[in-house]
Amino acid sequence: MNDILLINPRFAARHAMAMAEAKRVAETHGEKNQSLDDIADWYRSRYRSRQRVTITASGIAIIHVYGFLGSKFDPIYNAVGLVTDYEILKHEFDSVLNNPQVQDIVFDIESGGGYAQGAPSLASHILANRGKKPIYTYSDSMICSAAYFIGCSADTIIASVDASSGSIGTRMTTWDYSKMMEQAGYTAHEWQATGADLKSAGSPYHAPTEAEKEFIQSSIDRTNEGFQNHVLAARPDIDLEVFRAGHYEGEHAIDLGLVDIILDRSELEETIIAMR
Repeated sequence: MNDILLINPRFAARHAMAMAEAKRVAETHGEKNQSLDDIADWYRSRYRSRQRVTITASGIAIIHVYGFLGSKFDPIYNAVGLVTDYEILKHEFDSVLNNPQVQDIVFDIESGGGYAQGAPSLASHILANRGKKPIYTYSDSMICSAAYFIGCSADTIIASVDASSGSIGTRMTTWDYSKMMEQAGYTAHEWQATGADLKSAGSPYHAPTEAEKEFIQSSIDRTNEGFQNHVLAARPDIDLEVFRAGHYEGEHAIDLGLVDIILDRSELEETIIAMR
């Protein structure tokens, strides 16, 4: 199911407003026959956005993980830098992994997560390449849900004292408009092939049947099991309390095994160089 999410609800609500604003800007400027690049430049000059991979003079590659995570987004969202595409992350990671000028790799994360589809393969790819170069995750904001799925694949996780980490869980929202439609005088009739009783699972035009509830719940649980198994493979000593999907800061995050080091961003580069 493509609607299964690995996302922190607080982040989702906040970021949805930014994405709606980007869409409004695109539509307004599109009416003026401006190109996608022009719209992106205008937006990036006024709002925060995702940066492309950067390499410091000391040989540290910074891969920026910002905003809503997923794949095959509307081009405007990628252009203005409000989202981070899993495939772009994989491409940037492989690029710096094979760059002889790069000594260390840092995933600089400011994200509460995103879509489940695409996260497991990227996370597994990063984990499989441990040992080739030191890989770090850093956040001074939020590293939650799908962002933690990716970030925990690093050798070392570093966070500021007030960064939120965790939200290791899976969720999905379905809507039931049937009562509203009934009050308005509408009745939906949904037809499906004989024996295909799960074809309309998740439809907003009827209350879910018990079989549909069981099917959707099992899909969410399978995705969540994969998430938990990856976290355990990457961080075997993590406290199982984190699988309740809470998010934590500071020393609490350290105690639970979500984070290894508490550090201010200003000290990050010096610390990484000292750890070589």
